[in-house]
Amino acid sequence: MNIVQKVGLAPCLCAALVMSSGCATSDEGIDENQSQVEVTISAHVLHLTTGGLTSIQSSGTPTQWLTAGDHDYPFLNGSTVTLKEWGPDHTNCVMFHHWTGACAGQFTTCTLVMNSDLTTEAVWVPIKGCPML
Repeated sequence: MNIVQKVGLAPCLCAALVMSSGCATSDEGIDENQSQVEVTISAHVLHLTTGGLTSIQSSGTPTQWLTAGDHDYPFLNGSTVTLKEWGPDHTNCVMFHHWTGACAGQFTTCTLVMNSDLTTEAVWVPIKGCPML
């Protein structure tokens, strides 16, 4: 998913553009003495299916706790996302077994870089001999 925004720029130095919000104008304010710049922001979706308690964290954001089910999360292009499975879950008599999809081959902690839409599943299996509480 790309978000494109056109903005008009008054003639000014790059440093001034970075440091000042006074150089950019809206589309309506663009005249022949200004140039247009397209700013593209790319975002991708992580689809996560989990059968137990999972934490998800992206660069500089607080940890979110997820319960069993399907979850979709948008991330900016290049974001590093860390998923961690917690367990075993003795209440539901299940434990984490393995990852499929984008996290396949990683252990309980999975680290992904969001450069495209990704899908992964945390597979949980029954704990043998566990009495359901």
